[in-house]
Amino acid sequence: MTIGTGGNNELVYALSGRTGKLIWSYGDSLITSDGDINGLSVLKDYNNDGKKDILAAATGEGKGTGRHAVICLNAVNGNVIFYQVQNGEFTHSTTSTSIGGAIDFSFNGGPYGINGFNNSGSQIWTFPTASSVWNLKELQDLNTDAVTDIASFIGFNGTITTLSGSNGQSLWSLNLGSSIDGNIRLMDDISGDGFLDIVSSGPRNLSRIESRLGGILWTSVLDGNYIHGVCELSDLTGNGIKEIVAGTQNSNLYVVNGDSGRILFTYNFGSATTNTVEQVSGLKSIDGNISAEFLGGSRTGKVICFSGGPNGIVGISNASSIVPEKFSLYQNYPNPFNPVTKIKFDVPRDARGETQDVKLVIFDVLGKEVMTLVNEKLSPGSYEADFEGSNFASGIYFYKIEAGSFVETKRMMLLK
Repeated sequence: MTIGTGGNNELVYALSGRTGKLIWSYGDSLITSDGDINGLSVLKDYNNDGKKDILAAATGEGKGTGRHAVICLNAVNGNVIFYQVQNGEFTHSTTSTSIGGAIDFSFNGGPYGINGFNNSGSQIWTFPTASSVWNLKELQDLNTDAVTDIASFIGFNGTITTLSGSNGQSLWSLNLGSSIDGNIRLMDDISGDGFLDIVSSGPRNLSRIESRLGGILWTSVLDGNYIHGVCELSDLTGNGIKEIVAGTQNSNLYVVNGDSGRILFTYNFGSATTNTVEQVSGLKSIDGNISAEFLGGSRTGKVICFSGGPNGIVGISNASSIVPEKFSLYQNYPNPFNPVTKIKFDVPRDARGETQDVKLVIFDVLGKEVMTLVNEKLSPGSYEADFEGSNFASGIYFYKIEAGSFVETKRMMLLK
């Protein structure tokens, strides 16, 4: 793994992922005016040795002081492949393209922009921007010119602009509203157009965007405050689409459905702003089931590891170790509710096996199915499933369980 540091220790470190042992470092620990390493990218082999090399966005300490450069380092030993000074006081992010790469630049008060470079680091184009560029990501070839393209997150007005990797021309631009500095994350293609989707931290709302034309697939308000971290998870609901975790300045962590943005799970870290959820990250499964776990980290230094859910379901838990004698569906509680309620049900032991097919669905008053809470094989036990109604209108809803020949329906009320 590679780490870029700042604050009087402005180096790049390569560490063993297995042991954390230092492999090499780049920079001089005695020099404190080189400028922070604000961005790293490890996506491309620049020296053709079969190893992906490291691009570093090295900022400065003001005009004339520091590196102000894009630096390409050999991943094996940290040797410099190229070092190209940029025309700016600060740099924040860098990424590769199939013909080179791109890095942002800025001055206090402007001008701001993005420089494209070739495989030797030499500048080949410039794209001016209205304010600082916080993050760059390499995209697929959006404009079919045989060169990979670039997504950029710009300024405090939350603008995502995609650029041609070959000449820096804008392909499309989308404003997401008032933002903090944000990071772009590339997600699976759910629109089926063959191009990865974009989700970013920074804005007040979480939006999933198709990268080819910039269309918004869905937007989720969450709590209406700035999103500080976002990451893709595994498929927790069993619909074939991976979920998304996000952290906000209101100190909340959210898991949302990947195909709709519907909130599946919420956790509060404490008082707003003081406990801002700065970072979130998906993990591999720790407990050995099909769902992956995830981390949330707050501004106060608290880090929590969350289960992805038993058998891949967020919001369902095995509430008792006692094996029920028969199927039962209980009245939700609380009822009426706003916005979350719990639905308890019992699954008895099946003489023919240890697991049984169970489906628990929510309907509106017109009989339209609006959500599937459970649709899987469950071991015998008592369970609780959470229904999150933030994205639904007030009114009467029905929940129905089907398990073998057992079918039962109950009514509940969402009151906002």
